[in-house]
Amino acid sequence: MLHGAELHASPVLTHSRSPGPFQMRRYTSALVLLSAISGCATTRRHAETPPKVREWMLEVNRAAPLPARPVEVLLLATFHFAQQDTTKVDVLTPARQREIERLAASLARFRPTRIFVEQQPYFAQKRIDSTYALYRTGQWTLRRNEVYQLGYRIAGMLGHDRVLASDHAGFWLGDSVHNVATKLGQLDILNATAPRTMKGVHQVISTETLLSRGSIGDVLRWLNDPQYLLRSQNGYFSRLAMIGDDKVAAGPDLVAEWYRRNIKIYRTILDQLDYSESRIMVIIGGDHVPPLQHFFESNVNFRVVPASSYLP
Repeated sequence: MLHGAELHASPVLTHSRSPGPFQMRRYTSALVLLSAISGCATTRRHAETPPKVREWMLEVNRAAPLPARPVEVLLLATFHFAQQDTTKVDVLTPARQREIERLAASLARFRPTRIFVEQQPYFAQKRIDSTYALYRTGQWTLRRNEVYQLGYRIAGMLGHDRVLASDHAGFWLGDSVHNVATKLGQLDILNATAPRTMKGVHQVISTETLLSRGSIGDVLRWLNDPQYLLRSQNGYFSRLAMIGDDKVAAGPDLVAEWYRRNIKIYRTILDQLDYSESRIMVIIGGDHVPPLQHFFESNVNFRVVPASSYLP
């Protein structure tokens, strides 16, 4: 799976006004002050909703009221605990298990009424139902996967009767993109040596390296940081989307396929809700979070809650 390239942090622009020399003429100070006041007034005018727009929006809201209490959604970006090609760290050691216990207890403070995990319902839901039921009665030991270590553990803490599968199959078109980039002389874009392209986050620092420096909770804080999530998407849009030409759009096809998979995950989650839920938690690989966040934020029935608020 792709790990996105770096995205430069957007600087926060601040404006400060230092007092002029003691000898500065008073009329100059007055002009500066007047300019500042005028600027603030202009900013306020631009920020205010025009009366006609307010009127029309009130009309829409009366005809189609917004939900009084949207469902809160916590999207937890995680690495795959059992994916041995990305990390050799064993999450079953006593030390790592203590970290996971603290992590699960912290996340349980969100008190979700439904928990979704990255498994495909058609293939996995029956197995999840049976193993989770055994886990709740002390007859099944949690395996390495975050589905069990976090999903089952948090659900068990909260007394849930089920853990719900939400993943959907997708196709990774990386080989096609590489072949087209080679044919069209675009490997500099793909390899992030062309202007305005940047290496992926995980090309700079791996999950295994991070885990050697900190706890699993530390790594999940990293994966759920807004700046990281922005950077993780950069590879899709600054590099992969650029691969191809007017005849063969290999890069756009890959990005479209990635979004197709994620919109189907989103639909799978919604299909399992009856909207009596007050809060839901989705435990999923980190690159899925930005598109899923966009989908949920575009639906007025939901309000996305930052996972960082509930991480230790």
